[in-house]
Amino acid sequence: MLNSKHEFNSPHFIINRFIRGVVIIYMLAASLIPSLLFSQDTAPEYLTLRQAVNSALLNNIQIENAQLRIEQAESQKAAAWDFAPTELNYLQGQLHSADQDEYLEVNQSFGSILTHVQTLKKARINQEVQTAAYHLAIRQLTAEVKSVYVFWQYSYAKSILLENEKELYQKMADIYTLRYNSGDIDLLEKSMAVSKVSDVTAQHLNSLDNLIIAENKLKQIMMVEGNFIPESGEPMLYMVAKKTDTSGYSAYNHLNYLSKQHALVLADEAIAKSHYFPEIKAGFFTQNISELRNLYGWQIGVAFPLWIPKQQAEIKQSKIESEIALNNLEYQKLQIQTEIENLLFQLNKNFRQIRHYQENSLPQAELLIKIATAQLNTEEIDYTEYLQSISVAIKIKQDYYLAIHDYNQTAIQLEIYGD
Repeated sequence: MLNSKHEFNSPHFIINRFIRGVVIIYMLAASLIPSLLFSQDTAPEYLTLRQAVNSALLNNIQIENAQLRIEQAESQKAAAWDFAPTELNYLQGQLHSADQDEYLEVNQSFGSILTHVQTLKKARINQEVQTAAYHLAIRQLTAEVKSVYVFWQYSYAKSILLENEKELYQKMADIYTLRYNSGDIDLLEKSMAVSKVSDVTAQHLNSLDNLIIAENKLKQIMMVEGNFIPESGEPMLYMVAKKTDTSGYSAYNHLNYLSKQHALVLADEAIAKSHYFPEIKAGFFTQNISELRNLYGWQIGVAFPLWIPKQQAEIKQSKIESEIALNNLEYQKLQIQTEIENLLFQLNKNFRQIRHYQENSLPQAELLIKIATAQLNTEEIDYTEYLQSISVAIKIKQDYYLAIHDYNQTAIQLEIYGD
């Protein structure tokens, strides 16, 4: 009995019991870490992906400006009929005799009617351009918000993993300090343990900084203030309708905007050609000559452009601009098609990697934790070896989260080109 009491009071027995207690405490506290990890003065609010998108669409200045440009383009249609100022001339005096005569005339130049028609057509096309730009801006902003959100969600989940690892290594530092004080290890072993704890702690602190940066970026694009946490503590696969080819990703919004821009350049070419069309003007006059009162008449005139080289130069320049716009349109079509194909291949590649983690790496990580915990409880391994196994499992989980994040980013970029 004396030997048993002495064994129970030995430093080695106390340390082993302490290690078991640490493991139990860790298992109980791990579930509480997410709620305590980012405690602030105000309780955080859960933020869903849809809420983030809606907030950005509601508050973003770029979307508001895109709407204002549509209204601006609408007002330009009324300005298409740009007539010269009405000319009013009144004369009084000895115009035709020694008597005092009066003469009043009103003249109006209507310019080139064809030019007005083509200008109105351009104004309508410009409104279509701004409308297409508005829809494209919504799609692009939506994708940007989703991209920032999934990165924020990934950063949040990674911080939790590193928090768990940091807590375990801090306990290891306490254990090694206790063992050093009891003479079981030397100063070098203790210093190596403290160095490892410092490294893990630094990684956790960096993850917290990255999380704050990600959240600030999200709030910046949402244009809101507050303290938020993601709806899910773990990254979730973004649902995207996968296609076997590019038929489901026509990039309609992109190509529609580019096509409207090309049409706008063609409208400029049509306006340049319309300058060959004669301008029309009309007028009315009334006059008094001696005893002849209230004489009146009217006139109509046509003005033909005689300085042909100027019109020819303008038309040539407009044709060149049209060819440049058409070349850019065809180039962008090819670029978008290639981008869609590459994104589809990348999406499949990312998905295969996720399936590999789900079917192989993650089960191995869970088994690794289970075996290491059982061996620690039966004193087959010490706490350092146990932590090495846990760190490997945490690293696998981090890589899995990263694979989901990469998949989500690819899926969001592909979604931009959807129908």
